[in-house]
Amino acid sequence: YSSLRAELVEFRRRVQQLQHGVIAHQLCRPVWARWLETARLAGRLDLPDPAVGQIWVALWV
Repeated sequence: YSSLRAELVEFRRRVQQLQHGVIAHQLCRPVWARWLETARLAGRLDLPDPAVGQIWVALWV
């Protein structure tokens, strides 16, 4: 390893964290919640009411 290689690994790790934080949490989560709510209201999915304390969670990879 050189110091350049070590810095490149660190840079890639930070970019991946930033992408996941921005894309998954600011774009995908609202779209996921809206899609589930629309499907539930249309009767396509038999899901409990989220107000009962059920949280619809997705695993973002």
